[in-house]
Amino acid sequence: MVSSEQRIMIYSLMDKYSTIKQDICFDLASVIQSVETNNEFEKRNISKERYQYLAGDMFDTQTIPQADAYVMKHIIHDWDDNQAINILKSIRTATNGKPTTIFIIDVVVLPGTEENKVNPTLVESKNVESKNVER
Repeated sequence: MVSSEQRIMIYSLMDKYSTIKQDICFDLASVIQSVETNNEFEKRNISKERYQYLAGDMFDTQTIPQADAYVMKHIIHDWDDNQAINILKSIRTATNGKPTTIFIIDVVVLPGTEENKVNPTLVESKNVESKNVER
């Protein structure tokens, strides 16, 4: 599993589910340097064999590690549609055609609702082999 950004959820999942064999914390080098300094995995006594930190760029397929699942929390909303699609395409390319699940966890602003309230929503997990783009 490759995760980024909001890691508290990943730490909790790793704590609870020993069946998750490895998490790769993937982010920009400056972010990785910061989280390595304050290693929450160690604080929670999660074995070093079950996680690693990896610096890279989600727009550069050469730096994205292969994984069975990718967790992206509060990331996609920061990018316009074309950039968001490029992030997902980069992940698809990095998987070399291997079936992979992407979990996108984000805030969705629903149009036309009373005062345009923000509703946190687990959008959906999609197989990256799918050519459909839903946002």
